[in-house]
Amino acid sequence: MSFLAPLYIAGILAVSLPIIFHLIRRTPTGRMPFSTLMFLQPSPPKITRRRQIDNWLLLLLRAIAVCLLAFAFARPFLRQAAETHANAGAGKRVVLLVDISASMRRGNLWKDANDRVNTMLSNLSANDELAMLAFDGHMTRLLGFQEWNELPNAARRELPIERMKAMKPSWGSTNLGLALITACSVVDHDDGTENGRAKKEIVLISDLQAGSQVDALQSYEWPSDVALTVETISTTQKTNAGVQLVSSTILEKAGGQMRPRVRISNAADSQRDQFTIQWSDRSNSSEENTVYVPAGENRVVRAPELPETGLSFRLQLSGDDHGFDNTAWFTRPATETLRVIYFGDDEADDPMQARYYVERAFPETGRREVEVIAHDQSAPLIVNSQVDVHLMIITGALTDPHRRSIQQYIKRGGTAVYVTATTAAVNELGLLLEINQLHGEEADVDQYAMLTDIDFEHPLFAPFSDPRFADFTKLHIWKHRKIDVGMMESARILASFDDGDPALIEIPHGKGRAFVFATGWHPDDSQLALSSKFVPLLNGILDYGLGRPDLPLSFNVGESVPILHATDRDDRDTSIQLPDHETVQLAAAVDSFSKTVQPGIYTIETKSNDSKPSANTDTSRFAVNLAADESKTAPMAVEKLEVLGVKLESSTAEDTEIDKASQRQLLARELENKQRFWRWLILAALAVLVIETWLAGRTARNIQGA
Repeated sequence: MSFLAPLYIAGILAVSLPIIFHLIRRTPTGRMPFSTLMFLQPSPPKITRRRQIDNWLLLLLRAIAVCLLAFAFARPFLRQAAETHANAGAGKRVVLLVDISASMRRGNLWKDANDRVNTMLSNLSANDELAMLAFDGHMTRLLGFQEWNELPNAARRELPIERMKAMKPSWGSTNLGLALITACSVVDHDDGTENGRAKKEIVLISDLQAGSQVDALQSYEWPSDVALTVETISTTQKTNAGVQLVSSTILEKAGGQMRPRVRISNAADSQRDQFTIQWSDRSNSSEENTVYVPAGENRVVRAPELPETGLSFRLQLSGDDHGFDNTAWFTRPATETLRVIYFGDDEADDPMQARYYVERAFPETGRREVEVIAHDQSAPLIVNSQVDVHLMIITGALTDPHRRSIQQYIKRGGTAVYVTATTAAVNELGLLLEINQLHGEEADVDQYAMLTDIDFEHPLFAPFSDPRFADFTKLHIWKHRKIDVGMMESARILASFDDGDPALIEIPHGKGRAFVFATGWHPDDSQLALSSKFVPLLNGILDYGLGRPDLPLSFNVGESVPILHATDRDDRDTSIQLPDHETVQLAAAVDSFSKTVQPGIYTIETKSNDSKPSANTDTSRFAVNLAADESKTAPMAVEKLEVLGVKLESSTAEDTEIDKASQRQLLARELENKQRFWRWLILAALAVLVIETWLAGRTARNIQGA
């Protein structure tokens, strides 16, 4: 038996009081009249050692009442029941979350992480369940609860250690928010035996660097019954700086030299502030530039001049303790000229006509120059191949020779934009694409029409799928033509008007396609050319026709890279050579590449399956670099997680013991409240006092009668 307030047991000492008072003989206090005492000496009565208790039973009842009251105030409960209750829920569900991001490549961090895993496995009890997850920018499951429960007890420690040995730090970023949310889902819903578990715990082993992404936790409600224990590991070498390219698409010129801008970031706990950067490859190296960056700050500077020869380069930083983020990869862009044929009779400098906006819709970048060529309608149109013309825009009437030339261009794989500016243009479209009985009529528009039912899954509208850009309601259309798509078997409606008529249609024809606008973009027909959607829409059609968008020159590790559209690769073989010289063959149905797991230069090679001598091979390159946040290696305050709602478990041994003592005290209080032995003790004490009162009264009457 145990007591919730054991200090009240000291009340049992009060039992001695009745005995002491009973045994004490005081000096008689009665007075006897006497003539004088001046000739007498005082002589107090002598108390003998022999004392006699008159009524043992009465004294015993009083002592029992005092003891019962003392026990009642001490609030006793059965400890055995408490231990049985505690042992019933002693097992816990633990999710071990191991950081394998790029920052874990520093010093001895990975070795320390393995040691922490071994220690944590040694502290598990036989009733505990374990699941293991590894994370960087993505999640990797190493062990589940169900697999753990199926293992014999002897193998439960060896298997997680083997799985850890098979892992190593990646080059990915640290998405800590996603990792913690996933771990909560696993500990709550993953397969396993519940058995009345009293505790659910997530153990995080990480360097907890300041660049960890935790934004996902802001909108997440952390489960109240899940606690996070943070096992932070660190290295004694603090100084770390990283280098990232700022100019990834346009190669800037500074003073006539090719000098891209780069960002140097220095960690907040670094002990040095002077570093050097230098271009280097296998054949030559550039001059070194010295950069001063205070701890915790960034500096954007011009890189040294690029070597005149070569296509791929690496910018090397030196002067810090850790080299995992000291290299920035860069590929020199190859500039190409693209030709867009505009077929119409309007003027280039008239803002009320369509050509005015086409001339200004294709910006020049460091990788491409777009040349808009207005075709003379009186001259013959000769297009030898798709290499000569990359896009045709048709807004005017076509003669028979022009129609046949454009038709052959589309059939060979070309892309055309056809604007139905009049109802007669709809009939002309039927002749161009060999669609019989295609007729059009002017739609009846009350005030204006709007675009609805936009196909954001199509690559043309995919860039607008973000909610920030998906609003087309401010784009008003004054006039449009009705086009019967029932006559087109393979047509795909990409957007519609709010009255249900098609607004933009993709019509395959041979190996190519035509994008048909049911309205013009000049001001008399619509506000399309004046909206922010027009330029990316026309450039998207150009990219879609080329089968290769104007991609950035640099991506981060783990990012998906758009590749040729599946419809454009049916007759081509596309492969990608990784930085470690491994070659990945892409299937025709794949239009993106996501195996960007290591920094370096990736080479895309597209070969035509055509057996003709004119068959060619297209080669392009892109760089993959480490995410900039991984260079922020200063430790993040654990309290930041608590601010985001994460329930933290005490990490120190002293705090853990205090927490365990509090839990034991709480359990004892709950158990004592259920048993409530004190009520019976109080009742027993009252019963004893009633008997004692009755017995005392009877004894007093007997004495008086005697």
